[in-house]
Amino acid sequence: MYYLISYDLALPGQDYPAIIGAIQGLGGVRVLWSTWAVFSTRSAHDIWADLVRYLDTNDRLLVTGIDGWQGSNLMALPAAA
Repeated sequence: MYYLISYDLALPGQDYPAIIGAIQGLGGVRVLWSTWAVFSTRSAHDIWADLVRYLDTNDRLLVTGIDGWQGSNLMALPAAA
């Protein structure tokens, strides 16, 4: 299944190399500045549980399954496994 992973870092100027590295480790590719796409056989909950530990308690994280998309000027698209 394809998933979109999106996060908001609550404090201005934050940049978390750890969460970016964790998303890339899942095979994720950045499609917008704070939105990534990944193909995985894991559940949204499992992906969320892996990533939420890299964020502060006031940051936001969304992992949602998708079955297709339309976009323009995307940075990249993930390859299916």
